[in-house]
Amino acid sequence: MKTHEKIITVLITLSLFVCLCLTGQSVLRTAARFSGQFTRHTAQSSPKASEATIGGICGNNLRWTFADGILTISGKGQMHDYTDALSPWAALTITTVRVKEGVTSISARAFSHNQLVRHVLLPSTLKSIDADAFARTRRLPDIYVARENTRFTSFAGVLFHRDERSPVINPVGKQRISYPFPAALRQITSCILFFALYLQTTP
Repeated sequence: MKTHEKIITVLITLSLFVCLCLTGQSVLRTAARFSGQFTRHTAQSSPKASEATIGGICGNNLRWTFADGILTISGKGQMHDYTDALSPWAALTITTVRVKEGVTSISARAFSHNQLVRHVLLPSTLKSIDADAFARTRRLPDIYVARENTRFTSFAGVLFHRDERSPVINPVGKQRISYPFPAALRQITSCILFFALYLQTTP
């Protein structure tokens, strides 16, 4: 009788051991499956670093945002004065500046620390822009403004007053040795040509 009891005990022990092994494997497989799903979900839902957007305030009713090299300024009204202070985007690697409709002014030295700027788009609502707004942006070849703007116009990439009698900003990065000025030109200052590194003639 004792022998049978021992056999039964051994069989029960083995059965429990097998059940525990199978249960453990099932738990591991389930955990691995959920872990993989969680990893894929996290990878899909988390934004890439290059897509992250940052921003802040740059006027009483203006905001700025930055993502993927593009700085966008939106809202209504005037920009804060950055003549004696760094702009909030001074340390960013900006390649394109987009100023949206509603913005009416751009401060002095607003982009003077962003030397990698290559494209600038200005709105029809812009009423004032300081001549030093894009100082030292050595890769900026052209500045473009909306055709509907009543204060400024772009001629061969140079920003002029609307009547084309005098230029406002000559982009530092313009690499042409010669480019035309409008027939209405009446006045040009030395500071406009100071950073025209490649200019040789002005027909």
